[in-house]
Amino acid sequence: MSTPASSTATLPPPPKPSADGVRLVNSLRRTTKATSSGFAYFNSAEDGDDGAQPDDYAVATRNIYAQWENQNRTGYFADTNTTFWVFININSTTAPVNAVVGEASNGCRTFSAYKDDGRLLFKQNGSDFFGIYYCQ
Repeated sequence: MSTPASSTATLPPPPKPSADGVRLVNSLRRTTKATSSGFAYFNSAEDGDDGAQPDDYAVATRNIYAQWENQNRTGYFADTNTTFWVFININSTTAPVNAVVGEASNGCRTFSAYKDDGRLLFKQNGSDFFGIYYCQ
């Protein structure tokens, strides 16, 4: 699992939009310690901050954490019939929290990608989901 950078630098968070948002997450199953990564979609970007369950979820990897940095990653959200694409810059693991670290698109609009702090965002089906990056 990606952990927050050793740097304690944190930038102020960007303004919270009323629009939707996507969290790039790493998950850990509590019983088996199985790992995976994915895209958690929230109808309201603010919902991703308070333990709310995502409105849709797309798997990025199974049994291993995704290498989010310096790669194009896509996820398909079945509930909304939407493909989400993201590119995270190569040195983003050392960026301050809330720094712009990449870009994303759902085909209708573009998003900025920001560094998250690795905190627990939500729990679901015996797994803990940690925020690595977020797009809004």
